[in-house]
Amino acid sequence: MARVIMVGILSMGVVSAVAAAPPKILPGEWETSSSIRMQTMPNMPPQVAEMMRNRMGKPIVVRSCITPEEAARGPETRSPDKKCKLINISYEAGRMTSEMQCNHDGAVTRIKMQGSYSPTSYEMDGQMSSSGGGAGPMAMTMHVTGRRVAPVCSPKSK
Repeated sequence: MARVIMVGILSMGVVSAVAAAPPKILPGEWETSSSIRMQTMPNMPPQVAEMMRNRMGKPIVVRSCITPEEAARGPETRSPDKKCKLINISYEAGRMTSEMQCNHDGAVTRIKMQGSYSPTSYEMDGQMSSSGGGAGPMAMTMHVTGRRVAPVCSPKSK
């Protein structure tokens, strides 16, 4: 279950920068910050519940490198998980909506996002729900922001 949650958080950061006709993004080092706002997991194991309580409201910050070639192709090439696929996505006038589905060990997770973007930043709100798997149904909302922090990637982000 913790793996599904982490994949969802990381996927939201990637989905938030993806498009059918991707907007222009700038290459370089990007920082993504994701925080969980609320959760419902009735069959969550006690150790996972404790981990979630400790993480609630605390952002998970990840740095990544977008090369000039990746920026030219579009960020959808940066999916962190091969078991996730984009279902629907649209961009219009600096606003974006998307939907992704992931399949892990019998659990199906759907992630819906909406927010704004520019070539150097994005801000998204999302809903994630999961069914199947050993822990039962799960639902949470998240807030994700991303910003380009440098035109050249640091060794840590490569």
